[in-house]
Amino acid sequence: MSPPIGPAIKIVRWAWGQLTKVLFLRTFRRAHGLWAKLHRLGIHWDACGEYLEYSVYLAQFTDPEPRISRIAFRALHEDIQELTLFFEAESASARFQERIEIRNVNKKPIVWIMTNVPHQDFLRSNECTGLQFSWDTYRISVTRLKLKNGYEVDPFNALTCHLTHTWFLNSTWKWKWKRFWNLDAIQWAKTRLFEYWHFGFGMPAIRIFGPNGFEVTTVQRLLISATRPIAWVMSRNWVITFQFWIAIWSGLYVLNDESELQWRWAKSVNNSEGFHKRSPER
Repeated sequence: MSPPIGPAIKIVRWAWGQLTKVLFLRTFRRAHGLWAKLHRLGIHWDACGEYLEYSVYLAQFTDPEPRISRIAFRALHEDIQELTLFFEAESASARFQERIEIRNVNKKPIVWIMTNVPHQDFLRSNECTGLQFSWDTYRISVTRLKLKNGYEVDPFNALTCHLTHTWFLNSTWKWKWKRFWNLDAIQWAKTRLFEYWHFGFGMPAIRIFGPNGFEVTTVQRLLISATRPIAWVMSRNWVITFQFWIAIWSGLYVLNDESELQWRWAKSVNNSEGFHKRSPER
């Protein structure tokens, strides 16, 4: 009789999945939440002419289904009675248009779901054209804007915005438990650990720089010489990863709003903001 390898593998996979959930899921949620808080609709507002501003969230491949982009509008100084505009996204080979027509725009945002604009996605890469995405730029063309007092603004085009695709080129994502998780906060916390060991541990708190670098006393020079090998070992990538997760699993440290490890009982300031606040001008 052959051994029951198939059922045994399923049991091991199930047990491993449960173990990784216990160890990682809570921190993954926290890291992804920090990223989402900085990119959700309503965080950044851009002016569109003199009387209107907008906030846009552009759906991307890493979003869960359905991947739909959204845009919000609100009046700046005076209420708008009628507003008609076109949101146009463009790639190297295609253009996508969304006609938006709304009424009674005031300082409370109106959210529009854009069904004609595809989500951001990586398509291909070749030597001639480089990286290609589903679309790279977008612009807003206002065809009608009528204020409550009856004044009607001439049609105009807002500035063309070029996407940097940081979600693909610079962010860290991991596919786990049937969805993508953004781990930028975890990566930044590990970078801060590296900086401590590389630049802080055993180094003078105050450094005076001269022609030959920063000046140190004999005692400081001996301390630096003694601690540099320790700092080298502790700043290795796998050691940094081990330090981070041990700090989290111990329950003594948490990932704070600044994406840094923080003593659990230390005071922290929540800087979350949304529709109720206007972000700094960009």
